[in-house]
Amino acid sequence: MQVAIVTWCTYTNFGTYLQAYALQNYISSLGYEVKILDDSSIIPLSKTLKYRFLHPIKNKIKSLLKPSFRKLNQQDIRSKGLYKSFRDDYLVLDKYIHPLQDLDKKYDIYVCGSDQIWSPIGFDTDENKDFYFASFSKHRKIAYAPSIGVSKIPEKYTNHYKQLLSSFSSLSSRENNGVNELAHITNKSVEHVVDPTLLLSKEQWADLFANDVSNGLTKERYVLLYLLTYNLSYIQEAIAFAKRNNLELKVIHSIGVNMNDLRTEDAGPIEFMKLIKNASFIFTDSFHGTIFSIIFEKQFITFKRFKDHDKNSQNSRVYDLLNQLKLVDRLKGEESHARENYESIDYANVQTTLESFVQSSKNYLVKALKA
Repeated sequence: MQVAIVTWCTYTNFGTYLQAYALQNYISSLGYEVKILDDSSIIPLSKTLKYRFLHPIKNKIKSLLKPSFRKLNQQDIRSKGLYKSFRDDYLVLDKYIHPLQDLDKKYDIYVCGSDQIWSPIGFDTDENKDFYFASFSKHRKIAYAPSIGVSKIPEKYTNHYKQLLSSFSSLSSRENNGVNELAHITNKSVEHVVDPTLLLSKEQWADLFANDVSNGLTKERYVLLYLLTYNLSYIQEAIAFAKRNNLELKVIHSIGVNMNDLRTEDAGPIEFMKLIKNASFIFTDSFHGTIFSIIFEKQFITFKRFKDHDKNSQNSRVYDLLNQLKLVDRLKGEESHARENYESIDYANVQTTLESFVQSSKNYLVKALKA
């Protein structure tokens, strides 16, 4: 049977690419023919012109005027090249998705997820939100780990969500609040499942770069810092920890984030995983930075990226994951005091809980696809 995955696959974000690859890989391993619908073709022309033409021109001007921005822009270009390589080498994309109504001639099942494709943020202004619910199809639709991204869906959107979700044969969500919200809106059973990246083992992930010795990775021990937003107090904590433990500090370059004087490592999805796997300790504010720290059984601290009272806070997805694995003590906000050292994580206990959660998620997906 032919399966189409409906998710984000154009954002230059490690988690976006890796979750798409993982879901594609796992469903393929079950014997299905799988492609990811290339959502780049649904982006409005106005946005395409803005990001492909106007932004590069604007960035070029900034680069000429400000050396620090020139450095950032050059790193962004190099990192985007690494993303493109991963996209070309590992993602099986269907680039010919128009007209959308004709996709039913090619696919039997649509799997929507993962990532924050069902977030209500921008629901008023983004004309393509319905695409991520496969609203164009009359065939079977399954939700695998989509996230709503926020703690609650605004009341003004609930009727539209209800309409979009009514045609799904199986519903699930990546976070507990998503499970509760979708169940409340639809009056249907909604399964709590793991992020797709957890459907693959650490050995399967490591196999992607087993023969790759490039990118300047050394055998020296180091602390790794990966932030999606610039936060001086978090940076200072990572620097202080590295100094106390006589370790080098490596910083992953995040596209569009200026880390000022810190030297950062160019990275695409492969380099991102390698840097995590080889680190002695990790500081991150990233959900997938946290997940891959757990996959590779690393010692880590996850910083809160948002204030807890922020209505658009995405902290809940990190809290949900860490709470499930009894690792909430690894979550730290700016108000917390820096510690001299952190207690080691006992991964024997973590893996016992995680294996059960992963297996139930696989069972859900296998059953949903066969239904």
